[in-house]
Amino acid sequence: MPYDALGSDAEVTCPVCSDVFIPKRRDQKYCSPRCRKQKYQQEDRGKNPKNAKVSPSVRKENHEQRQRARELAETLFGIPPCERLGFMKTLIDAARSHDADLRSIFTDPTLLTGC
Repeated sequence: MPYDALGSDAEVTCPVCSDVFIPKRRDQKYCSPRCRKQKYQQEDRGKNPKNAKVSPSVRKENHEQRQRARELAETLFGIPPCERLGFMKTLIDAARSHDADLRSIFTDPTLLTGC
């Protein structure tokens, strides 16, 4: 049974998604656990940013990833065109099976857009 201090079903608006809901508890602020978690993550990211601008470890990881991408591009364009398809297949198979770093290179939005 939904909680309402007034004895009726009072509707509340979720501060994250703006959905209107009837709280089940007196202290319920969010319509779902998903919205509650999203709000917490937003606040945590505001207090503890995890990006290359403030984190030396993330900056180092990004540098290493881009360095490897450059080396792979040099290798790809250094081999004869008739062998490039086989080289790409080898890379894709490695990314699919065990190489998480290579997989992150293939899915990095910055590298995909060329910006």
